[in-house]
Amino acid sequence: MLMHPYNELRLDLKIKAVSPLLIKESRYGQADRERLTADTKKREVMPNVIPISRATQAEIDRAVMNPNPFTAVEAMPFYLPAASLRGVCRSHLERVLRTFDNPEDPRICDPFEDALNNPTLSCSTALTERRKTDAEFHPYRHSCPVCRLFGSTLQASRIGFSDGERVGKTGRLVQREHVRIDRRKGSVTGAPLKFLALEDAEFTFTITLSNFELSHLVLMGVMLGNLKGGNLTFGSGRSKGYGRVALAGSAIHLRYFGLEAPADRILRGVAEHTDPRWSKWFQERYGVQSTSPEKLVALERGDWKQETPWRWELPIALADFEAAWPKLSLNLAGAKPLADRLVAQAHG
Repeated sequence: MLMHPYNELRLDLKIKAVSPLLIKESRYGQADRERLTADTKKREVMPNVIPISRATQAEIDRAVMNPNPFTAVEAMPFYLPAASLRGVCRSHLERVLRTFDNPEDPRICDPFEDALNNPTLSCSTALTERRKTDAEFHPYRHSCPVCRLFGSTLQASRIGFSDGERVGKTGRLVQREHVRIDRRKGSVTGAPLKFLALEDAEFTFTITLSNFELSHLVLMGVMLGNLKGGNLTFGSGRSKGYGRVALAGSAIHLRYFGLEAPADRILRGVAEHTDPRWSKWFQERYGVQSTSPEKLVALERGDWKQETPWRWELPIALADFEAAWPKLSLNLAGAKPLADRLVAQAHG
């Protein structure tokens, strides 16, 4: 969608792990413990799970085989993968939107549902089926609100996440032990499991929202509010109290692209393009819904700065963004019912 840039929202965020944060290292598991040593005594010293890092496989092997594995693992370069951050934000927004959805006429798909007779069939499957009989349709036009933002197999994403980079050596590595329970006897079995996780560590990452609709700003506001309120958890062990984070810092930048600076501080999505020819084209081709001029929201503060001859940026304080986005409309009721996606005759 949209072969040229029109607008962009960039969120530079810092989060702090207020409980142990653990995104498991996939290159180290039980099979790797057995590969590294057959000595059961040595395995009892080795951790069972470690956080993901940018260390090489050889460096991971040396660290867990160290006589003091805790200290060796603590020196590894930890980070938060972009895919993990993106997955948590997507699933959270799906849950939020489903609370407002009509279960008898749903508008939010289930990305893991492949049964054609299920009303919450994923956009990926539904639109793939539709393409078999309607090769001219535009996937964005018929995608659910979440897939319009995060994409599907037929529709590129409007939102991008960077990896979460650890801020210096903030925080510390902690060890938590868990026990195995025999499901038949209800008793503890085997040696305790040693989980290594990060606590009080700070990470910075960037979310970039390109060619957005105004409803996308509402979703970003909801996500920021829940992140600030501590309602988003990341990684493994969330049922054990792991993964709670707090918003420790933010910088928000709004960008518009054009040869001339915007004449005001009004928030405009692609459907509110200042050139009526483009706004009409977006609405007709992609099904985006425009907001009437009297309902548009303006930011109270800030001055446009020219970054390049065609890119203009406006810094936004978090408080100003929190005051602006609730005035915008999500317009979930205006989204097309999921059942219409398979009916080519209804949307030629």
